[in-house]
Order: sequence, then structure tokens, then C-alpha cells
Amino acid sequence: MFDGQDKIVCHSLLSWVNDGSHNADDDLYITTDDGSIDNYLDIFKRIFDKSGHISHYNMMMGYVVDEIVQNEEASGD
Repeated sequence: MFDGQDKIVCHSLLSWVNDGSHNADDDLYITTDDGSIDNYLDIFKRIFDKSGHISHYNMMMGYVVDEIVQNEEASGD
């Protein structure tokens, strides 16, 4: 679903998730710059969007709850 550098980042994320579900990486230490973090977060969100699961992403990230709270605060409930 991705091309170029985005495909590499997507593969990296999915490999990390798969490995993390089978192993404990207690000694893992990684440093990245802010640009890399933003890129990984963008690709992570796009994985859910492209696979038709953006509502799950929004729920897990707390966006649905935040929106409900903001709407309740705006309406005075």
C-alpha cells in the first residue's frame, strides 16, 4: 500500500510490532530525531486508514473520547 521510503517505514513498523508480539525487547534502546518520529507516526496512522480501520486508530489514540468530551463541554452537559 506504500511506495518508496514510506514502504520501508511501514515494513519497519510492522516488523517491530510482529517481533514485539513474540519477544521481550527489554534491552532495546533507539534514538530518533523529531522528523523521524513524525514520519513514523504519520505512516502508522496511514496503515490504519489504508486498511479501513481509521476508527480503531482514532479510538486507540483517544481522538473519539476527546471529541465527545469537547462536544459535551461545548453543549454544557
